[in-house]
Amino acid sequence: MKGVMFTAKGITELIDEPKPECGEDEVLLKTLFSGLSNGTERSFLTGGAYGGQKWPNRIGYLNVSEVVEKGDGVTVFDLGDVVYTGTSPGHVEYHAAKESDLIVRVPPELDLPAATMLGIAGVSHFNAARVGVEEGDEVLVTGSGGIGLMAMQAAGNMGARVTLAARTEHRRELGVEMGADAVFDPEPINPLPVSDSVEVWSDQRHQILAAWQNVIGQPDFARGDVDASADHVGSFEQQDYTADIYRQPTTPNSRQTILVMTPKRPLGATCPGMVVPFYDPDRMVGLDLATQTSLPDRVTVTEFGRHVAGMGFIVVCPEVYPFNTVEEPTDSSGMNWWQAAADQLQIDHPHWTGVGRLAWDASRALDLLLQQPGIDATRCGIIGHSLGGKIAFYAAALDTRFSLCISSDFGIGFSFTNWDDDWYLGDRIHAPGFARAHHELLALIAPRPFFLVGGEADRPASWHYIQEAQRVYSLYGRQDAAGFFHHGAGHRPTPEAMQIAYAWLADQFGITLETGSLQL
Repeated sequence: MKGVMFTAKGITELIDEPKPECGEDEVLLKTLFSGLSNGTERSFLTGGAYGGQKWPNRIGYLNVSEVVEKGDGVTVFDLGDVVYTGTSPGHVEYHAAKESDLIVRVPPELDLPAATMLGIAGVSHFNAARVGVEEGDEVLVTGSGGIGLMAMQAAGNMGARVTLAARTEHRRELGVEMGADAVFDPEPINPLPVSDSVEVWSDQRHQILAAWQNVIGQPDFARGDVDASADHVGSFEQQDYTADIYRQPTTPNSRQTILVMTPKRPLGATCPGMVVPFYDPDRMVGLDLATQTSLPDRVTVTEFGRHVAGMGFIVVCPEVYPFNTVEEPTDSSGMNWWQAAADQLQIDHPHWTGVGRLAWDASRALDLLLQQPGIDATRCGIIGHSLGGKIAFYAAALDTRFSLCISSDFGIGFSFTNWDDDWYLGDRIHAPGFARAHHELLALIAPRPFFLVGGEADRPASWHYIQEAQRVYSLYGRQDAAGFFHHGAGHRPTPEAMQIAYAWLADQFGITLETGSLQL
């Protein structure tokens, strides 16, 4: 009979070899179609991970064959039956198999060449079942080859809503034809230079940090040039916390308003803390600080500061640039105030970006948090939504004193939101050869916990940034410390999303949080 043999590295020959005998408990099978899988056969042919470095060798495990002989002990199969076998006989004209082997009868309505892919489909369905896909789940499939497309179908058959990431238009169209609920073209990102040791990664991390610091830039002053004190300008009481208002220097000629919230039911003798950046402290607590009355538009903003203080954290809510940088323009409609601040920043600090300034201000807020009596300096995180999510992400990447980060719908991909505005990174991200992407910043956060809440700006396309950074988390045995929940209900996080994020926060900090009484 004829058979395919890899006789040397990269060399394939069609050889003559003996036809196998049919044993008492076996069937002899004549191959009708033998499926070829690109990865496995190529690995055996070229000396990859599957095949090793020994030749001659062979592989072939996707066979559709006809039963041409049967032993007396065979009871399940008859002569003429068409069967699929996954016994890895190689690409051969005949092979024998036992009834106890991986051998199943092919339904007559099934296209026989397509039936060779039953083994590939089995891998996809098995793994969809293994991860526990259930009806109503959101599933992202990254990779649109045969296995990916079949995994997409498997998850869909289990009742999930499936999104497929595919780099080519043909594959995206094929995904829709095969049942994908949504498809997208993921932004290309360069693989992280992750080694197999923390020690080597530490050197690589230093290089990535230096590259990002070059992008973000530096102010034209030293940290020692900024007054480290903050002026106390007021206080008031609320049901869950005592509030103190400060004016804190952030640069030699600017100050930010900060609300410090001291919980009336702290989590312990030493208390975890949280920095909650946004446009102003008012919106993070739902109060007009000048009058201590509820904001009329509070339903439009998720009040992270109020939530976390109510759980027993010491919280600081800082005002952000541009509101602590320039006076409100005569015409402050649209983004005019932001543009005025960005223009002034370039005059005062031409080598500094807006996002660098935002992260800097958040770190100054952390300085004040760490000065609070009873603060647990080992458990101080940062949480933010939208603009605040951007600030939280960059601040955590650049300042390792932040022990945890939760970012809500900030748009982790450069194309997801307005990262090229002057008050963030500007048009430098569109420059030819610009190779940075945000999975690198997440790698700088590792192994500290990071959780992304997605809804609109962040969506299934955000997941591959996290997956790439999880390679670094895995070095520390902390792959589960980087997570993502996509509620898909728009920009504002849903109550369910916040319950999940706060449960994750409690798990990472090893604490018990009471959120049932909070208005989320």
